[in-house]
Amino acid sequence: MYNQLAEMLANLKARILKTCFDLLYSSLRVKIIDQENVLGRAKQKELKVIFAMFHHSYFIPFYINRHNDYAVFTAKSRAGDILTKLLKPAGYTVFRFPPDNDPKAAARATIELITALKRGNQAALTVDGPLGPNEKVKPGIFMIAGKSGATIYPAGIGMQRSVTMHYRWDKFRLPLPFSKVVAICGESFTWSGSLDANDLKKECSELEHALKKLTEKAELIAKEKD
Repeated sequence: MYNQLAEMLANLKARILKTCFDLLYSSLRVKIIDQENVLGRAKQKELKVIFAMFHHSYFIPFYINRHNDYAVFTAKSRAGDILTKLLKPAGYTVFRFPPDNDPKAAARATIELITALKRGNQAALTVDGPLGPNEKVKPGIFMIAGKSGATIYPAGIGMQRSVTMHYRWDKFRLPLPFSKVVAICGESFTWSGSLDANDLKKECSELEHALKKLTEKAELIAKEKD
């Protein structure tokens, strides 16, 4: 009985959130800067891509990439349950990732996502998820890219006006209605292919720097007067 009630409440929350988010996104002025036409080429299956982004900004990419065969991770948690209910109807292939220290479950989810990439899906990964620290890149994305043959593209999101949820570990951001939002797809991120711990630490630092620079650039453009 309790599980049925919890499921009903989760479904209700997901429906309410979807309605609110749809209304919010429809009010935004979204500008996409994609000089290499990565989004278009990925949609046509000319590229196999992994979009890398920070967890605090996934709201905008979620809408941009709807119904385009993207694979994502969500945490095995109550919040992750609701997010999964939002993502699946939008055409995402969702793999559940354990928020706690469960290496076997994490490995299974990672292998499933790599398999999806090999099948033809694209991927969008929050490189500091599922539980942070905020804006600190973890090395898993490099292993996924290496095993799948996908290319990493960092993405930065800027918002003209937004609200930040400071109580969350990721400082999640939502744009305010009718504001301008800028999404920038950066150049492909070339990494050495080495899985040595010191090399991976350096790669993480470099990807982190690239993401922060793109985010800063997107913020500046979003706040420019039209």
